[in-house]
Amino acid sequence: MTVFSYFSRCFIRRTVVFPKSIDVCLSQHLLQHSGLIALTSPGIFSLSPVFIRVLDKLVNLVKTKMATLGAQQMLLPTVGNSNLWTTSGRWNNIEQLFRVKDRNGKYYCLQPTYEEEVTSLLTAWEVSYKDLPILLYQVSNKYRDELRPKHGLLRCREFMMKDLYSFDADLTDALETYKNVCDSYADLLSTLGLPYYKVCADAGHIGGQLSHEFHIPLPIGEDLLYICNKCGTGVNAEYKGLSCYLSGHIFADQSNILHPTDTECSHNFTEVRGVEVGHCFLLGQRYSKCFNATFDSPKGKKLFEMGCFGLGLTRLLAASIEHFSAASFPDLSADEITEIRWPPGISPFTGAVALQKESAKDALSPSDLKLIMDAFNGPDHNTSRCRLVPGDILIDDRKGLSLGRKLIDLKRLGIPWIVIAKVRFTFSFMTSLAVVV
Repeated sequence: MTVFSYFSRCFIRRTVVFPKSIDVCLSQHLLQHSGLIALTSPGIFSLSPVFIRVLDKLVNLVKTKMATLGAQQMLLPTVGNSNLWTTSGRWNNIEQLFRVKDRNGKYYCLQPTYEEEVTSLLTAWEVSYKDLPILLYQVSNKYRDELRPKHGLLRCREFMMKDLYSFDADLTDALETYKNVCDSYADLLSTLGLPYYKVCADAGHIGGQLSHEFHIPLPIGEDLLYICNKCGTGVNAEYKGLSCYLSGHIFADQSNILHPTDTECSHNFTEVRGVEVGHCFLLGQRYSKCFNATFDSPKGKKLFEMGCFGLGLTRLLAASIEHFSAASFPDLSADEITEIRWPPGISPFTGAVALQKESAKDALSPSDLKLIMDAFNGPDHNTSRCRLVPGDILIDDRKGLSLGRKLIDLKRLGIPWIVIAKVRFTFSFMTSLAVVV
């Protein structure tokens, strides 16, 4: 079924024109220029209804991937008790943690990750080995006290993230879960049509035995990656240790230091700049030990083998805009590009219909518009031809604007195809449709 929306009823902010002196990346330029996001304070943005349409489509795609893994959605509290973070040893070790104090003098934080919260939750449940594996995920806003937020949604203080936490009986099963989630992330990025690199990375303050990042190669990327031209093996330049990584087989021993010019392999590494959009961690018993999170096994109580997996959704959309918009206009500089390009299948609207200006001789009447909408939504009974166009169609019905002005605005939103609708004069009035994008 086709669902119609009307531009005259859409809440879209008027176009913002950037002075030449303001240094913003392509995605921030396009999103703010089109009125899809608005800066409220450094690193914090309001997201418009049109942007939310795209975000919802991405979230639904992610949920489908999670369901395939057998993961279940939940929602954990944004505000985390300082006692949990002190127990894990991370309360004083994370500079980017937003800390707050209530009127009773108790400390909390706006949680950037949820290893403490979800592990603590599992300790209160009676879990049997027969219940494993358990995969729990959420889609929610996260917070990070960035010292210097920049590049719009690529590095901000409030962002939307999908975070998944896995609980397995032993290391072998945990590794299998780890591999399955990594494969799911790779499949998601391929579905979106994005180039990506999966690279070995340091576990950082989250900890664990194994860690991989997913990067979109972009010139503005803050991470330096070494990618092998032969097999695609990759590593983050900040990674502290690596002995071996082969396709489909992960070695837990990571004690050696990898130097691209001094390695036992014959790999030919190339430097690439990347934007991290996903991160996978094999946590082992890092948090289950802290909170004594156990399950009942035939041999008694055993600690969970855990994993955690993050996917930055708002960052992924911004990185997608960086890639697709630049690729669509290779001859233009970043400040000359005015049209957003989204990943296939998640644009805010499937398509659009631009109506001729109401004062023009060839403007449509309400009955003509209804005929067009019926043609999109079902069969033509006069010709027995099905014209079904599933999806969500935006009808640009704004008054007093020329077709040219409407086309400019619709193209800026990144709508994949646009149809011009007006009356053509022949022996009788006929509706003419012309695809222009």
